[in-house]
Amino acid sequence: MLFAIWIFSALALALWSLAAFGLFRLLTLAPADLAEMGAQLSQWPPVLALERWLPGTLEFLRQMLDLLQATLSWTGDIALWVVVPLWLGGVLLAITGSALASWLTLLLQRAPQATPARASVPEAEDQRNDEKLDDGVARVNRQQDR
Repeated sequence: MLFAIWIFSALALALWSLAAFGLFRLLTLAPADLAEMGAQLSQWPPVLALERWLPGTLEFLRQMLDLLQATLSWTGDIALWVVVPLWLGGVLLAITGSALASWLTLLLQRAPQATPARASVPEAEDQRNDEKLDDGVARVNRQQDR
């Protein structure tokens, strides 16, 4: 179980790191690259098909690209200061969660096992009853021998 917890944690950390890297690359994207994308947007077949179903989609996408270009012009400078704390927070959350799950698993494995219910007779009294039973069995055997 512990192995599965830490494998899951490693997978979560890998995916989280990949997502943080993608966010960093998006935030440091050059605004000039978006200008090229806007020019190529009107020739892309999925956008043309969407434009037929929803008129005005192409204009909306161009406005969103302009907004993204304006935003990326100032976020590229602070991208590292945004992504690294976000990534560290996710890493700490994943490791803390895995450590707590491991601790809980160990705690549950070490819990005392339930024992069958015993009579409420104290041990000394239990031994006396066994001796009486043995004495009774011995008497019966002697009587049968006679």
